[in-house]
Amino acid sequence: MTNLLSITRRPADHFLSGAIIAGIGSVLLNAKDCKDDLPKLGKKALKASVLGGITAYTAIHASNCIANGHYLDASTTIALGVGGVLLVDKFKA
Repeated sequence: MTNLLSITRRPADHFLSGAIIAGIGSVLLNAKDCKDDLPKLGKKALKASVLGGITAYTAIHASNCIANGHYLDASTTIALGVGGVLLVDKFKA
């Protein structure tokens, strides 16, 4: 059986990818509402970037743990990721 899962990238790469995707999406979705308030648009984009980075890191790292049979590590990663998202979501954007 061929292994379709890989772990060739570092966890920080996943965070950065998620942050970039979420930041771009946030700017696109909020540009019309915040066109006269660029600092607000920046804050929303920054918050979305951090949330997207945490989410991508958590999902990919937990998937890699599962692929390697490290189920406790996967559960811990998911718990910490959810906690991180909840913490960042408390900040006002």
